[in-house]
Amino acid sequence: MKHDPQNQPAEAQVLVNGVSVTPNAPALRLRVACCVGVVASFLLLYDTTNWLASRSGTTRCLAFDWEFHLPRISWFVVPYWSIDILLAIVTLFTIRSGQLRVLLFRLAFILVVSCVCFLLWPCVCGHQREIPDDWSAPLFRILHWFDMPYNQAPSLHVSEAIVIAPVYLERLPRRYHRAGVLWLACGCAGILFTHQHHLMDLLTGTAIGFLALRIFRERKEPALEL
Repeated sequence: MKHDPQNQPAEAQVLVNGVSVTPNAPALRLRVACCVGVVASFLLLYDTTNWLASRSGTTRCLAFDWEFHLPRISWFVVPYWSIDILLAIVTLFTIRSGQLRVLLFRLAFILVVSCVCFLLWPCVCGHQREIPDDWSAPLFRILHWFDMPYNQAPSLHVSEAIVIAPVYLERLPRRYHRAGVLWLACGCAGILFTHQHHLMDLLTGTAIGFLALRIFRERKEPALEL
């Protein structure tokens, strides 16, 4: 029977010196370069649009009245921050060249679309920026120092979590998939309970994240089961 390499499962691996390796895995040097590029791109574009929004004098806030009664729950800042860390290193965890390529397209898509929205329709967070008087205070201080209360809708934070999820879930054993999804969901919910965003930001960020997954797809991308 003629061997057709295209029929090989996308996650097929071989043992090299006792280590499981994907035959077409991207080189480590490439993954590191992409890691640096992703971080630099997000910092440059996100911070630039945040600064421009701060100069616009906008007072537009997409919030329902009931949202201002949501409590701030300090521990949500931990999964919230973890999304940024996971984004920064996500390219290092890709195991196929196709997976890395699609990931970069997805990240570029959510970054460009979100930044265009921030420029055309700047919004500001309606919550008062306060530092809690507990163990989480240093994390909130760093968060407020890094992130001004603009760049609201769509929430790029939520879009990031959705786009990086397939890479990390594929790395996790199946029995940990639900825990991984729950952690990322807490990171998304954290935008509300750290008082960084509002519900409309979460919904629009979710839509853009799933749109990126839909538009840019790896050929024979393995299905992830919960």
